[in-house]
Amino acid sequence: MMWCQQASAPTIRDALLWANEEDDPTSIQPIIDALCQQGWEVDKQKAGRLFCSLDPFSSAYASLNDRQRTVLKLAIQASAAGLGVGSTGAVAAAGPGQGSTAAGVTLADLHRKVSKMESVLQQHLPFLLSKVLVWRDGSTATHSNSEKDRKTSALKSELQSAGVKGCQLLGEGIPPNCVSLAHLCKLSWADGLGLSKEDVSSPRNALLLSKPIERAYSNSAVCFYEDPADKKLKLHILWDELKSQKLSDCQWLGGPNGNGYAELTNAFGDTTYGDLEARPLQYYSSTVVPFRRVLSAHAQLSLDRAQRDGKMAESWTFQDYRSIENVLTWLQNAELQEPPIANSVSDSSEVMSMGSASAAL
Repeated sequence: MMWCQQASAPTIRDALLWANEEDDPTSIQPIIDALCQQGWEVDKQKAGRLFCSLDPFSSAYASLNDRQRTVLKLAIQASAAGLGVGSTGAVAAAGPGQGSTAAGVTLADLHRKVSKMESVLQQHLPFLLSKVLVWRDGSTATHSNSEKDRKTSALKSELQSAGVKGCQLLGEGIPPNCVSLAHLCKLSWADGLGLSKEDVSSPRNALLLSKPIERAYSNSAVCFYEDPADKKLKLHILWDELKSQKLSDCQWLGGPNGNGYAELTNAFGDTTYGDLEARPLQYYSSTVVPFRRVLSAHAQLSLDRAQRDGKMAESWTFQDYRSIENVLTWLQNAELQEPPIANSVSDSSEVMSMGSASAAL
């Protein structure tokens, strides 16, 4: 869809469809639902100044996953850049003079708009490219769903062979259908964290977690830190709003209206996220101890994000348990301050390579 072919500014739905590229148009429905709840009429209202003032990372859109928020963000950025403003008339053929007009549009205005568009594209091109890679790949290479399923199944088997049973936080009593694999770091972030391609496929780069916990981790609402008292890796709830929420009411799984709500209720009862504060991770072999540098990078970036978005009222810090000093440099220079997890990764060209680093952490 080319906005410039339209006779006027696009509707909000048009802007979202453009940002969604060629993906299934039904995938933007959660975004539309969230906007409608805020009073927007997506098929009538234009993607104009009011729409461009939205903050896709505000609490009003907490129900959206990272990809959906990115689509909304791109739609807002493109609208703000004027990419959606259609021509209201042809430029007069009287010559290139700056005073030449047609339908009230001067060449000077057009030059300024083109310059602005070029500036915005140069600023956001790395971001756009990285997101295209993430959406189209799986780890910067195109894999079929069956290939991803095969790798996920293999990682689960390796973790289970090493003694992991059920959820690594809640134990073996959790039904298999309520447990999900959290792949900690994708290949596109490997260089920045000193991991090899083999490390990315290692069981040390994955956790078996209950689905509500895995979803919260993937959305940067919780993180893992090392307790200096006993050196154990423990869970911390970053978002204040999550602390009283039941696991079965997980917003990223649809809450009470989700398809698996009855199953989640049977598995977790009245347990809340807050009940799991400082709960230690369980692992039974050194071959499956998760890479601490990845968990630490995720914790720092998730903490920054929660503070930026006003998700936590009180301050919280953790003792940095990474022994690789260059990770701090990488954190400070990463262009995309998002956790290195599924649906939240950047292209490896946007992070600083750490060169050689020990794979023991």
